[in-house]
Amino acid sequence: MRRSHSTVKRVRTVYVEKLIFFVAAMIIALILSIIAGRKLVSAHDDRKNEPVNFTYYKSIEVQEGDTLWNIASAYADEGTSVKAYIKELKEINHLDSDSIQEGSYLTVAYTDQDFR
Repeated sequence: MRRSHSTVKRVRTVYVEKLIFFVAAMIIALILSIIAGRKLVSAHDDRKNEPVNFTYYKSIEVQEGDTLWNIASAYADEGTSVKAYIKELKEINHLDSDSIQEGSYLTVAYTDQDFR
């Protein structure tokens, strides 16, 4: 059984249309993938410029005249207020008040860019 010329032409036209649609869909998917990939890469690039700070803890002995305020002033990060760091010190060391005793030990948190 032989197809007519118009049927063959129609089948070929439908095939070409489907092929064009498929290629266009693949090109659109590729473009969207490239755009999404660039967004992800640029988001990660921004973080590379920021220094990574690691948090460490150490024990210090309370000396005569030490207060939570001067200890917090010595160990608080630049972006952290002394008041917030005192709150952190009290939480870490389970302190109910601001008073500390000479000779006792406190755990203090500090950050450093070096990984140890």
